[in-house]
Order: sequence, then structure tokens, then C-alpha cells
Amino acid sequence: MLVDPNLIGIIIALFGVTATTLGGVSRMLARQAKGLDVRFDKIDERFDRVDDRFDKVDERFAKVEGDIAELRVELKGDIAELRTELRTEIADVKTELKADIADVRVSIARLEGPLPKLQRI
Repeated sequence: MLVDPNLIGIIIALFGVTATTLGGVSRMLARQAKGLDVRFDKIDERFDRVDDRFDKVDERFAKVEGDIAELRVELKGDIAELRTELRTEIADVKTELKADIADVRVSIARLEGPLPKLQRI
């Protein structure tokens, strides 16, 4: 069985076209993959920078939380001191008022004088 030389030429040409097309497609895919890798590397760098910023913000929040805790402790102590001072001042005012009320009662009693005796008609 003899094969026509034209058929052999067509088969070789189809093989060449297919190989060339597949080679071009593989090059194109490799180029796109390389471009995507570069993009992903840039995105990874951005995420790393954002992660660093978040770490700095977390450190700041930790410092602020520590400061808030210290202020709460200080305020609790100050509030306790103010409460004791207010209680002592209120107790002093109460004793002064009791003494003043007693003085007022005595002076009112002196102004009114003794009760009049019953008189006969």
C-alpha cells in the first residue's frame, strides 16, 4: 500500500500547525501565569504591610487598655477617698445641725416664757 506524497505532506503540515499552535498557547499561558505570579506577589506584599499596621494598632490598643486599667484603679482609690471625706463632712454637718436645732428650741422656749396660770374670773 502506497501513500500518496501529498497526503504525507498534509499530515506533516497539520502536525506542524498543531505543534505551533500548542506551543503558542503554552507560551501564552506561561506568560499569563508569570504575570499573575507577579500580581499575587504584589498583593502578598500589600497584605504584609497591612498586617504590620494591624500589629501596630493592636500594640496601641494594648497600651490604651493598660492606661485605662491604671486610670480605673486610680479612680477607684480617689472615689473611696472622696466617699470617706463626704461621710465625715456629712457627720460633722449633722452634729452642727443638731446643736443649732437645740439652741433654736431653747431660744424659742425663752421667748414664749412660762405657760400662764389659769385665772379666775
